[in-house]
Amino acid sequence: MPFLLMYNKSMSEQNITIRKSPQENATAEESQDNIRVANTFFTIVTILLSYASLYEIFSGSALVSYSRLIPFMVLMAAHIALHWLSPRFSTSAFWRPVYIGLQAILGLSIVLISQSSTIALALFASLIAEQIGMIGFRRITVIAIIGFLGLTFLSYYLNGGLELVSAMTAPSVSTFVLLIVFMVMFRQQFESREHTQKLYRQLESTYEQLSESAAQIEELTLTTERQRLARELHDTLAQDMSGLVLQLEAIKHHLGSGNLERIETIIDQAMKKARRTLADTRGAIDDLHLEVEAPSLRTVVRNKAERFTTSVGIPCHLDLSVPELVSVPYQIREHANRIIDEGLSNIAKHAQASQVWLLLEQAQGELRIELRDDGIGFDIESETPAGHYGLQGIQERADLVGGTVKIESDLEIGTTVKVVLPLKEPV
Repeated sequence: MPFLLMYNKSMSEQNITIRKSPQENATAEESQDNIRVANTFFTIVTILLSYASLYEIFSGSALVSYSRLIPFMVLMAAHIALHWLSPRFSTSAFWRPVYIGLQAILGLSIVLISQSSTIALALFASLIAEQIGMIGFRRITVIAIIGFLGLTFLSYYLNGGLELVSAMTAPSVSTFVLLIVFMVMFRQQFESREHTQKLYRQLESTYEQLSESAAQIEELTLTTERQRLARELHDTLAQDMSGLVLQLEAIKHHLGSGNLERIETIIDQAMKKARRTLADTRGAIDDLHLEVEAPSLRTVVRNKAERFTTSVGIPCHLDLSVPELVSVPYQIREHANRIIDEGLSNIAKHAQASQVWLLLEQAQGELRIELRDDGIGFDIESETPAGHYGLQGIQERADLVGGTVKIESDLEIGTTVKVVLPLKEPV
């Protein structure tokens, strides 16, 4: 926006002292700059016209007569005042032509009273500069420039005839050309600066939005991770510790009756459950540690299978057809790890299986996970029992990265969970 257009708005806002955002502060600083530029321009115009007026008054011209001097001073004061008020008129398509017409009438009247070519040149040159600085080269500006040029030479003709017109043509043309070129260059520089400030404000706004989005993503990530840990701890510590308490109570009961065989069986079961709980807890704790250099996906899955077999006692047969870590995006790899963890944990707790098969394959831009057991299976049409979050967690993780989950299960035959994850990280 040209500096003169901003002047009126800036003046009305300069006394506001409420707390503002950085972007609003930048806009306020720009408004203050526009005020300073506009004030400088109007001050120069005032000084120029005042000097020209005083020169004509004391040079023994037609203004020695009070009948001419008083109207001249009144009209000149009105003309200068309108210059300072011009930003108010420039914001309206209706009042702008009115302002131009009024200044043209005042200028021509002042010239006729003073009978001075110097006053004519100073008046109409300042009006041309003002119009260019105010609204740029629009149609009304071009019309105003042509009109003011015409009034300038008309003033010469009325005050001195063709002889004065001929004498003033060369200096007037050179003055107007230099003035117009200067104002055009100044306006281009001003608009370039304004455009740069606008881009800077947009960058600041974009940075703030990105910061807010990053904070929201971080909060969402933490919330999701808390939910996952809550599910894992509920299925490991809460349930397994409750089972251990019940088994200890059963041991206490059988001690009273001397049923050592039953006590030994319960102790074996409790020891297996304690090992499994310890392994699951260690896995959850390991997930909380930030690994500076993560091992390959093949190594991670192989370690998971070995830990599962050691802690639970169920053989896990691996079929790994996936390259090293570099070919799998970090986010996809992390979700794949968690999906395998939850699948193995679900088998250990509920499947009552004797064998587990884990397939991991990377092909056609996808990472495929297939986890199969020969356990008791379940009815996939029925609702998931309360407290069993494993399958729900697998589905949620797959949804986060645009993957799919397919579950097949038959009673007394086993369950197969098939997960497909796209290798391209979601945007």
